[in-house]
Amino acid sequence: MTYVKISGIKIVRAKSGEVYRYHRGTGRRLKANPDTHLQAFLEEVKALDAQTAAPPPAEKPGTLGALFVLYKASPEFTQLKPASKIGYQRAIDALKSQHDKPLFEIDQPYILELRDEVFDARGRWLANMVVKTRASCWAGACRAAMSPPTPPRACRRSAARPARAFPTRHGGRPSSTLS
Repeated sequence: MTYVKISGIKIVRAKSGEVYRYHRGTGRRLKANPDTHLQAFLEEVKALDAQTAAPPPAEKPGTLGALFVLYKASPEFTQLKPASKIGYQRAIDALKSQHDKPLFEIDQPYILELRDEVFDARGRWLANMVVKTRASCWAGACRAAMSPPTPPRACRRSAARPARAFPTRHGGRPSSTLS
């Protein structure tokens, strides 16, 4: 006999020897017997699992979380290669605690402080990726008329080494800012 382990099922044996199965999420008894009607049993479990699956919480309009949702649905994000998407998603996940922040409260000092906090906690790469992700999301929000018309000024990346000197038309060194 083959045994199939299904998570979320509680098996109870009555004093009479009868075996009952309950769905842990809903507490309902499963009517189908997996020994005789496995397919019906699995369908019943799947239906009860769908009832307990909570929908993801909706982000409040005008917040950083809503900005990230908008960006992830945009063609700029969906057309990225998988490795790039993973990097952007890591940066969005690092800002999970900031999702309720209203967009009009985001300014350059706030972004610099946020970058430094992420740098101290998680490292240089993620700090720079947070700034880059914020800039990409903000540009998408401006196109969707969701954000204030003037985005916060670009912030410098956390520097691991001095910026390389590239010649410019004006003869000076270019700034290493993100937009």
